[in-house]
Amino acid sequence: MNAQTYIVTTRRWERGWELHIADTAGAEIGVTQSHKLSSAERMVRDYLALDGLDADVALEIRPELDSAAGRN
Repeated sequence: MNAQTYIVTTRRWERGWELHIADTAGAEIGVTQSHKLSSAERMVRDYLALDGLDADVALEIRPELDSAAGRN
């Protein structure tokens, strides 16, 4: 049995990070935000749970490095 995996693309913006959630086929599930990249996983799992989706899934977090250039 294969566990569901979601791909999370992170994009930097002035107040933190946008977290774009998609399935492995590329269909967007939704978007949430996080002030820190270190809390991205927790925010995505919270989003999935609130949206009625299984939050106990594999996440592949992919930061967009160009959008974060020169920022911490």
